[in-house]
Amino acid sequence: MARGAAVEFFLLGPLEVRLHGKPAKLGGQKQRGLLAQLLLNADEVVPTARLIDELWGERPPPSAANSVHVYVSQLRKVFGDGRLATRQPGYLLDVGQDELDARRFERLLGEGRALRARGNATVARRLLGEALALWRGPPLADLRHEEFAQGEIARLEELRLAAVEERVEADLELGMGGDLVPELDELVRANALRERLRAQLMLALYRSGRQAEALDAYRQGRRILHEELGLDPGPALRELEQAILRQDPKLRGRSGDARTVQAAARARRAGLAIAVGALVLLAAGIATAALELTRGGRRITRLPANSVGVIDPRGDRIRAFVSIPGTAPSALAVGDGAIWVADTDGNSVSRIDRSTQVVRQTIPVGGGPAGLAVGGGGVWVANGLDGTVSRINATTNQVVQTIAVGNGPSAIAFGAGALWVANSADGTLSRIDPDTGHVTRTLPAAVGATGVAVGFRRDRHRERV
Repeated sequence: MARGAAVEFFLLGPLEVRLHGKPAKLGGQKQRGLLAQLLLNADEVVPTARLIDELWGERPPPSAANSVHVYVSQLRKVFGDGRLATRQPGYLLDVGQDELDARRFERLLGEGRALRARGNATVARRLLGEALALWRGPPLADLRHEEFAQGEIARLEELRLAAVEERVEADLELGMGGDLVPELDELVRANALRERLRAQLMLALYRSGRQAEALDAYRQGRRILHEELGLDPGPALRELEQAILRQDPKLRGRSGDARTVQAAARARRAGLAIAVGALVLLAAGIATAALELTRGGRRITRLPANSVGVIDPRGDRIRAFVSIPGTAPSALAVGDGAIWVADTDGNSVSRIDRSTQVVRQTIPVGGGPAGLAVGGGGVWVANGLDGTVSRINATTNQVVQTIAVGNGPSAIAFGAGALWVANSADGTLSRIDPDTGHVTRTLPAAVGATGVAVGFRRDRHRERV
């Protein structure tokens, strides 16, 4: 079938279409809804009557059929000829296997599962990480209230959680433990009835020398299952509890793999400080295609543009890098089990999984995010063009509060029980109470200030800004 421009379709997040890597304009909510239905039934004929019913319900306007025709015509202008065809009694959208992110995700998930089942946890972990990196947020986030989308949203969310479980299983098979605890703790809180996740958390805690906490996680799960469903934990969870009580040597996993993974985890943690410097330089425009890092005057290696580098502290090289969405990374912070990267052009913050080193989600924030801080129960973003600070809930990966500060907030730091925001345009410093999100004080600073930090004052034994 003849096609126009190269097209990519995205459902794992807000509905999006990219032409040669650039977002396309998709029109209003009804037109986007029609496109979503065609994508959910890609390569199949979707009857016009069904499209009308899903878009307008039981009482469509007399012009509904003509509106569908107009929407199709507009979408054809976006995609080019031959991709969106008229097929009685409706329309068919021709989508290649790797042109739709949901299809790529399911393919990678299937391959990762099969490899892990065959004992190749290393490659399985990589493929499952690639699958999860395709997610940009909740599926069909901008159409989440549409009735036609509910079934597919639930199916995709279930598959995503299954992919996380498979990836964690591969991590555990490779000997990981303590590094998984923050992520698993968050997942179990959000999915308290999911026994496989709870078992993975128990094992990770046990391997990190926290046997009492592992058993407490079991007791919490047993209580929740009994109170909410009137059930006892399943056989697998009960057997794991008994294995922990008798300190079964099999729970330690493969020691050789464990040493390898733990060494890699230590290298990741030690390398993050260097990645911060690389990212700031990149955002400042000092490098475009690549960034050269030096230590003691010697070249170490090169880091691709728009990426976070993972430095091996035992050698002069970048061991790995994570490509990040957007073209203008501006700030980086670490906390709440993740790495957070702001992008000025995209007005977004990306969350990188510390275990897999893949982007888990990209979160829309305010205009021109210029600074990041983690602490006080949230991830905080200074939006330089809006005069605001966005508060991200690290559990839901959503902005839960927007706080007005001064003019041109350019930097933010957490310490001394508060958030501190440097406002470069009006030369002020805003103090935010992290519990309420209210600005409690505005102090004079300096026009053009681009940084703020909280340090330890030795003579008074207290933190100072």
